[in-house]
Amino acid sequence: MRIVPINYGIEEIVEANRFGLSSMARSVRVEFPGAFYHVMARGNRREAIFLDTEDAKQFVKALGEVCAMTGWRVHAWVLLSNHYHLMIETPEANLVAGMKE
Repeated sequence: MRIVPINYGIEEIVEANRFGLSSMARSVRVEFPGAFYHVMARGNRREAIFLDTEDAKQFVKALGEVCAMTGWRVHAWVLLSNHYHLMIETPEANLVAGMKE
């Protein structure tokens, strides 16, 4: 992540944000055993992230593998063509570790 210096004008900040650069770091994610998380991701410019049924099946398979490795419990989920939502319980404090898998 690149930090945009504060002496930049608004045009430079808007341009930096357009390319995924931010003037602020994301806050630290709180993790603890037994936590519930609403996890979601959306395609850039709301573009599709699942191009067909096979893509969605591969995602569900990968999610199952991560759950087996981490002990996560998925209580609810929805997959749409351009985004997904998951309601995950983490018996251990390992959300970030699982998201990296």
